[in-house]
Amino acid sequence: MVAGIILAGGQSKRLGGVKPLLVHENATLLERVVQNFRAATLEPVIVVLGFEARRVIQRLPLGGLKVVINPQPSLGLSSSIQRGLAHISPRCNGVMIALGDMPLVTTDTVNLLVDEFGKGKKGIVVPVYDKKQGHPVIFDVKYLPELAELRGDSGAKALLEAHHKDIREVKVATDEVLIDVDTHEDWEMVKDRLDLPHPIPSPV
Repeated sequence: MVAGIILAGGQSKRLGGVKPLLVHENATLLERVVQNFRAATLEPVIVVLGFEARRVIQRLPLGGLKVVINPQPSLGLSSSIQRGLAHISPRCNGVMIALGDMPLVTTDTVNLLVDEFGKGKKGIVVPVYDKKQGHPVIFDVKYLPELAELRGDSGAKALLEAHHKDIREVKVATDEVLIDVDTHEDWEMVKDRLDLPHPIPSPV
């Protein structure tokens, strides 16, 4: 069983607003992300909020979710990872770390990564497009102590570098795993793609 942790607690400094509350066709950015992950083979799905959490949670469909508040989002992405890890089930053998500003990542892609992790070849599963590693990433539970020791805003990059030999790269057919929303220009580009048909991913 793989748990999913969606990180959505940042302060959106580059955007200059509350990123999860950006709206396209009556759905917020975070709603789009949550919809895709909640439909996937993840259990549980945990959303970590921080900046403007009260406003964000009012627009979040809570069914099937565990919502966790990070009271100190200024400590960086790592602090939200740790908040999420505290709520995964002991029955989980893996945890998927996802970014809450990547609404183009589809349910099919999430399920593909979970399936590849389930084959047990490697302890870390990373999607790759055009030779570039993206998100979300799955970690075997053996890495939970190291994830819990992360500091700052670099996420799990250092852990990936330290354990590069234990990474299973899964090639995907679109760049959805590389595209996040940091600026209003990013959001305009993403909006143009949200309702387009997505190719069904398959490992290469």
